[in-house]
Amino acid sequence: MKSKKSKNNGIEILIAEDSPTQAAKLQYLLEEHGYAVVTAPDGKQALAAVRQRKPTLVVSDVMMPEMDGFALCAEIKRDDQLNDVPVILLTTLSNVQDIMKGLECGADNFIRKPYEDSYLLARVDYLLMNNELRKNQKMQMGVEIYLGGQKHFITAERQQIVDLLISVYEEAVHINEELKARQRELADSNRALTGLYHVAEGLNHAVSEREVCERALEHVVEIPGVRAGWISLREGETGFRLGAARNLPPALQVPGAMEGLCECRRRFFAGELDHVTNILECERLKNAKGDTNGLRYHASVPLWSGDHMLGIMNLVGADQGMFKDDELETLYGVGHQVGIALERARLHEHLEQLVEERTAALTAEVAERKRIQEEQARLVAIIEATPDLVGTATPDGRLLYINQAGLRMLGFEKGDDVFTQQIKDRHPEWASKLVLEEGIPHALSHGTWSGETAFLRRDGSEVPVLQVIIAHKNLDGSLAYLSTTGRD
Repeated sequence: MKSKKSKNNGIEILIAEDSPTQAAKLQYLLEEHGYAVVTAPDGKQALAAVRQRKPTLVVSDVMMPEMDGFALCAEIKRDDQLNDVPVILLTTLSNVQDIMKGLECGADNFIRKPYEDSYLLARVDYLLMNNELRKNQKMQMGVEIYLGGQKHFITAERQQIVDLLISVYEEAVHINEELKARQRELADSNRALTGLYHVAEGLNHAVSEREVCERALEHVVEIPGVRAGWISLREGETGFRLGAARNLPPALQVPGAMEGLCECRRRFFAGELDHVTNILECERLKNAKGDTNGLRYHASVPLWSGDHMLGIMNLVGADQGMFKDDELETLYGVGHQVGIALERARLHEHLEQLVEERTAALTAEVAERKRIQEEQARLVAIIEATPDLVGTATPDGRLLYINQAGLRMLGFEKGDDVFTQQIKDRHPEWASKLVLEEGIPHALSHGTWSGETAFLRRDGSEVPVLQVIIAHKNLDGSLAYLSTTGRD
C-alpha cells in the first residue's frame, strides 16, 4: 500500500502568500504530505511563476500586494494554457461579495482563515481527484447577477461552481459548529463564574473549618465538570482527617474508606503537590469495597495559603474523565481561596478560644477577689471585735491601721488623724528603744517577737502591754509591712 507521501510525488503546488510565516507553515504542511511546493510573496510573482512552470494546483491568499488573489485567479483562468489548474483561495469569507468575486474569477474552492490543517488537505485531495473529471466536463455558463448594487458577470464551468458552492456550504456548516461550540463554552464559562462567585460568597460567611469545607464543596460542584469531591485536612506531620464530602459514591461512604495514605496524600507529604494534578486510576477508588459509580479519576487540588499547605480537595469530573488544563487552572485558584478561608477560620476559632479562656480566667479572678474580699471582711470584723490593740505599719514605721480597741487604748477616737504618726511616737522612750532596737530586728530575723512594753496614750500616760511584733515579707525576702498586737 502506497503512503500518502509516495502517492503525492510529482504533484507540484504553488503557494501565493505575502506572510512569510503563513507561507512557511503551509509549505511545511504540504511537503510533509509529499507535495512539491513553490512559494511566491505576491500575486504578480505568483503569476510569473505559474507561466514559467505550470503547477498542479495553486493555493493563494486573497489579500496581497501588487496583485490580490482574485486577480491572480482571474489571470490563470483567462489563460488557455493554465485555466485547468485548480485554484484555492484563502479568505476570511467576511461577506457575500467575496463569494461573488470568487465565482467571477473562476476560483475552484474557498478555505476560510484560520483553517484546520486536516480540512485544507482534504480540499486539496478532493480537487486533485476530481481534476480529470473537470477537464472532461467543461461547460461554461455565463450569467449576469446584480448583488449589493453591483453587477457581476459570471463565466465559470459547472463543476467549478458546484465545487465552490460546496466549499462555501461546508464553511458555513463549520462556522455554525464553531458558533455552537463557542456558545457551549460561553454557557460553561457563565456557569463556572457563577460557581466561583458562590464559592467566594460562601467562604466569606464561613467561620469554622467545618463550615469552610462544607460550603466550598457545596458550591464547587456547581462548576461545570465537577461532580463530587472530598476535603482532607492535614493533621500533624503524617496524618489527615476528613473535613467534608459531597456526592460521594457508596463505596467511599463506608467507615474507614477515607483512612490511610494514597497517591495524592503521599505526593502532598513529599512536597510534590504544588499544583492541581489529575490522579489516574485513583487507588482509593480502585480498592474501595462496593459501588464507586464507575469513578476512576480525580483531580487533587492543594489547599494553600502563603507557605502553608493545609490539605487536599479531591474533585471528580462529571464525565468521569480527567480535567482539562484550563479547568485545572481554575481549580488551583479555588484551592487558594479555600486555603485562605481555612486560615481565617482557624484564626477565628483560635480567637474565640482565647476569648473563652480569658473570660474564664477573668471570671475566676473576680471570684477569687470576691472570696478574698469576703475573707478580709471577716478578718476585719474579727479584728474589730477583739479587745486587744491590732495595728500595721510600713517598713519605715509609719502607722497604717489600728482597730477600734487600739484607738481606745491609745486615747483616740474614730476619725482622729493617727496614721501620720510613727511607731516610736506611740511608745514611751524606754519602750520605743526596746521595740526599735530589739523587737523589730528580732522579728525581721525570726518572723516574730514578743515582750513586755508600754503604749503612750494621747494624754501622756503609759499603758503596760504584752506586745507581739510580726514581720511580713515579700517573695524576694524584703519587708512588706509590720503588724503588732498589744494586750493590756
